[in-house]
Amino acid sequence: MRVWPSLKYKLPLLISALLGAVVIAVCWVGYDQLEDLLIQTARSRLTSSTQQLTDLFEDSIWRTRRNTRWLAADAAVAAFVARPADDTQQRARQVLEGAQADATRPTAFVLWSRSWTPLLTVGPLPAAEVGAGGPAALNLSRGRALGGAWVGPLTRSEGGAYYPVVAPVLGADRDTLGFLAAYRRLAAGEGATQVGGLIGPGASLLIGNAAGDGWITLSRPSVASAAITPDDAAPEHIAPDDPRLLGVVMPIPSTPWRVWVSLSRRTALEPATHFVSTIVGIAAVFIALGTLVGWFLSRQVTAPLVEISGAAEDIARGDYARRVPDTRRDELGSLARSFNSMAAQVEAASRELQAHAGDLELANEELRESERRYRQLVEILPDAVIVHRDGRITFANPATVRLFGAASAEELNGRSVLDFFAPDDRPELEARVRAAQHERRVLPVIERTVCRLDGSTRHVEGASTPFTFDGQPVALTILRDITERRRLEDRVRQAQKMEAVGQLAGGVAHDFNNLLTVITSYSGMLLGELPPDDPVRDDVREIASAADRAAALTRQLLAFSRQQMLQP
Repeated sequence: MRVWPSLKYKLPLLISALLGAVVIAVCWVGYDQLEDLLIQTARSRLTSSTQQLTDLFEDSIWRTRRNTRWLAADAAVAAFVARPADDTQQRARQVLEGAQADATRPTAFVLWSRSWTPLLTVGPLPAAEVGAGGPAALNLSRGRALGGAWVGPLTRSEGGAYYPVVAPVLGADRDTLGFLAAYRRLAAGEGATQVGGLIGPGASLLIGNAAGDGWITLSRPSVASAAITPDDAAPEHIAPDDPRLLGVVMPIPSTPWRVWVSLSRRTALEPATHFVSTIVGIAAVFIALGTLVGWFLSRQVTAPLVEISGAAEDIARGDYARRVPDTRRDELGSLARSFNSMAAQVEAASRELQAHAGDLELANEELRESERRYRQLVEILPDAVIVHRDGRITFANPATVRLFGAASAEELNGRSVLDFFAPDDRPELEARVRAAQHERRVLPVIERTVCRLDGSTRHVEGASTPFTFDGQPVALTILRDITERRRLEDRVRQAQKMEAVGQLAGGVAHDFNNLLTVITSYSGMLLGELPPDDPVRDDVREIASAADRAAALTRQLLAFSRQQMLQP
């Protein structure tokens, strides 16, 4: 039966799919490797450029700290801080205004007292920076750590950011009279030329505080500063105008700032995109050629295969005499001849299989009957039959269930057989189990006490032997309940003891009776010779009475020795 789509349609599609898969795999692997190489190269460039930028910033900050330190050391500034007055203030203002006029970028100055009270302000400064106690960033401990002048954190404002450079104002005795804070401004767009020259177009430069705030974009003013948030833990960041950016973050020495330089991932991967476009164009040509070749081959292959497929379906329905023409002298003709040979062998094998089917069914029936007899024999045995592997029960017959007081065999499966014996017996029994299973030894019969699930005990005797169960070596243990036999044996022993005691009592009673006869005879003779008023007669009567009581006792002993019923 012909199935749509047939092989002559599937083969061209298969060849096209294989070619497409190969092209996709080559493009994928090539692009992936090229992408990794380009990303590594871009990150290396970013790291080198960021290091150079931090060096430039450090050099610029060093000059600013040096100039601020010189201004703080000016005599007019020190005189004003030491003695705030109109004349000293005027001279200090002139010095600071002169420094402000010579600065290359907008700068504001604030003179603080030693207690951080503002004394003099020169130049425009946000009101939030001047107040009682001074800003928290201008702490004296950080200034000492940086050797006389230090840099504070960035504070972002409209169109840029500003930062303080603080130097102590020292007196003649090198004591701290106050502090000079120079506030310098960083405008958005600064640094674009440096970044473009170091990395190339598409790069971005941000500078911000190490605490993670105050970020400002210096290289691309069109990008809002708050739109990009660098993260030390992630080398790729998100921006509104370019979703994938590669970035490197580095601290600027001697400052509480960090520099973040980023590059568009799309720009870094432009060579890879060009590579993939070229490969796809070449692949389209190969896929078209492969489809045409596949179509031609399919027409040459499908006709013989359809004939072989129809013959195979006939054989599957039971027509083992079906054959196919083998006129071709190519591989398909060889396939047809091989198919005919196989069909002949299948026909012969079918006849042989039918001949042996009856024998196999008879053998299976005998096997099932043997298994049934074996299972019936094991289930009706009065002795407990236990198969256990490493001490764990894998099979238990009904007698075992009754012996251990379980509800069913499933309750015993998986439990340790040693749990049903006294703790003192378990080491010896564990050694026997190991010897039977692993050393393949037949162990002699022993007697032990079984602890049932309900707490009662039973006396058993058992033996263990090596056995194979489900193809694995196990131990087979057979236990026989001898509790009733032990009870009967105890009764027999008790009866034998009583019989021995009776024989002993009879012998003693005979000998003792002979002695009593002498006592009774002599006491009677003595009473006959004594006068009636003799006081000794009472004593002799007591002797005779005691002898009579003793004679009664001997009669009871004799009756016990003859196993007669006695009246106490």
